[in-house]
Amino acid sequence: MARVRRMEVAEVSARPSAYQGRSWIDGTRIDYLDDLGFWAFGEFDGEVLHHAGYRFTRP
Repeated sequence: MARVRRMEVAEVSARPSAYQGRSWIDGTRIDYLDDLGFWAFGEFDGEVLHHAGYRFTRP
């Protein structure tokens, strides 16, 4: 079985910079493009964002 390494927040924030990107909202759809050419998109349903089979809500 593969071992999974958990990254602590300090390891992530120690990077000199994070990816930069842009987003566009058209109605209930949001599209995102980062500086490496990665695209992502999702749909809002009220306060819920649906993306790739997941539901994201605010705490």
